[in-house]
This record gives sequence, structure tokens and C-alpha cells, in this order.
Amino acid sequence: MLAHSLTQVLTGHGCFGRYLCRLGREATPGCHHCDMGDEDTALHTLQECPAWTEQRRELVALTGFDTSLPAVVRTMVGSSTGWDAFIMFYRTSGPARCNPRSVPLPWYIAS
Repeated sequence: MLAHSLTQVLTGHGCFGRYLCRLGREATPGCHHCDMGDEDTALHTLQECPAWTEQRRELVALTGFDTSLPAVVRTMVGSSTGWDAFIMFYRTSGPARCNPRSVPLPWYIAS
């Protein structure tokens, strides 16, 4: 689960609207968790989506309020506290609540 979590965030290949749309498993790449109108990507979840503000709080405090991917990775590998903060954020935010394979294929592909 941990390597899988990290891989999803680093590559964007997980339960993110843009990735699922590209696979044909979502009709649009938009975020289902907020009304910002942004594409749902790993960076949107990590940095911007207001739906995950509370979950992001500890991670943000450890990164010095820099939620860029390099800063988050530095935090994760820099200490067990940083790693735990990332895992907690990931487990309680949107991407962890979904398995891309469990998202049904659109009717025109599934038939």
C-alpha cells in the first residue's frame, strides 16, 4: 500500500480525474470533490483542493507551507514524521478512497 500510494502521487496514475478520463473511466477530468473547476490531478489534491484542507494541515506544517512535489518528497524521505504525515494525508484524501480498477468503464467500452 505504501509504495502504491507514493507511486500514485508521483506519477499521477491513480484515482485522479485527469488520469481516469484518459483511461476512459471518467467522462471529464474535473475534480469531484470541489467546485473550483480544476482538473483533478495529484498536484490539485496535494496543493489546491479545498476538500482536503484539513487533511493537508499537518503535511503543510512539516513542509514549511511548500506543497510542491519536491518539497513533499523531501519531507517524506527526511523523517519518519514527514513520511507518516504524507501517508495520513494520502489515506484520508480522495485518491486513497478509490481503486482505478473499481471505477466502472463507460457503457460504450464495457459493452
